[in-house]
Amino acid sequence: MNANHKQTSSPTLSIPSFDISSSSLGIYIHFPWCLQKCHYCDFYSIGFDSLKKSHKNEKFSYKLSSSLFDSYLKALLYELDLRLKDTLIFRQYKNIGSIYFGGGTPSLMPVEMLNKILDRLCTDFELTDDCEITLEGNPEDMASEYLEEIYSIGIQRINVGIQSFQAEVLKNMNRFYNPDSYNTLLDKLNRSSFQDFGIDLIYGFPGQEEVDFYNDLELVLSFNPQHLSLYSLSVESNTAYGQGVRQGVMIPPSMSMQADIWDELGNFIQERSPELKQYEISNFAIQNKWSRHNMRYWLYYPYMGLGPGAHGFDSNLRYANPRNLQQWLKNPAQNTYQAQEAKIEMPMLFLRLCAAWPIKLWDEIFLDRAKMSQRALEASHKCFESWANQGLADIFQIDGEVKFQWRKIGFSFLDDRILEMNNAIS
Repeated sequence: MNANHKQTSSPTLSIPSFDISSSSLGIYIHFPWCLQKCHYCDFYSIGFDSLKKSHKNEKFSYKLSSSLFDSYLKALLYELDLRLKDTLIFRQYKNIGSIYFGGGTPSLMPVEMLNKILDRLCTDFELTDDCEITLEGNPEDMASEYLEEIYSIGIQRINVGIQSFQAEVLKNMNRFYNPDSYNTLLDKLNRSSFQDFGIDLIYGFPGQEEVDFYNDLELVLSFNPQHLSLYSLSVESNTAYGQGVRQGVMIPPSMSMQADIWDELGNFIQERSPELKQYEISNFAIQNKWSRHNMRYWLYYPYMGLGPGAHGFDSNLRYANPRNLQQWLKNPAQNTYQAQEAKIEMPMLFLRLCAAWPIKLWDEIFLDRAKMSQRALEASHKCFESWANQGLADIFQIDGEVKFQWRKIGFSFLDDRILEMNNAIS
């Protein structure tokens, strides 16, 4: 593809040079428990509040949760055994490039459990020199002592789901809220040993005004996070919020407010924290602090998912663990591997990136790993050319490489572009 289109949008942001490759594996570990199940959350999770109700004749305590955790850890390590025994799939990988503890609320995991999992992974694999190990957490778990303990066992990156500092908004969504934890979180993160922490915020909650969200964002930016995830509230059909909206008992998000915030987010952040660049549709980061594990998803690289509700991909086949703890405990690796659907998956993942990426990288993944045809590749190039001609994207050459980068207007209608690409390469 020739670079016939001059770049006229924002300064070029290129994919960092850290090690993300098909020769190393990413590990995702799903921890399914939370203190409370948020009404809007579509991830597989179990609220301790629901366990208290189901064990009303038995005093619920951390003693009970400890028993659950022990069963979980045993099954998790057993699933790892089973995945590695499949010689055609994950046993071929010798190195781990990223480990991500997600959920649920993995910051509820005791340090001893985290350490056992990491020790086991280090027994079965070698960690790359720049392997990134991330733990997701919530404010109520971020005690200074806990932060130092998990840092000491090798976790270098924390991502905390604040979502909002507004108590009423969170309570209406059944999100656990402890004012002391929220008020002291950012200071504790800055005083901790962690040099890499990220914050998640959501905009569009019922009862939330634009000024409320921007006040939250300004407060977070004043503490200089290395990573920032900003999500518009969505209505997922299988959530309590989705059911409430469908039944007319809960207020849907204001689409106009979300659109207004989306239009201004980049400028707002640029003025206050110019080092934070938007590298994916919902993510901003300092150049070398991008989420390496999430980059694996978007760039179509392999990862092993462990735990109930986790997914895995070996660059050719995919699997999805059951979103049911009891089913998973009985048979942790029961789900069979399925063929990838590259014509749907690759555009949906790859085209999320705001950064400039080499067309050559797309071509290599498209042909070698996604196993798509030359005809489909040529059709994808026509899409790139068409979008550039429409002023939705730029195609340009830097250091001998032809690259593609969205302009904001093209990124604002990403679902339409993805569908166009799906149709073109089918």
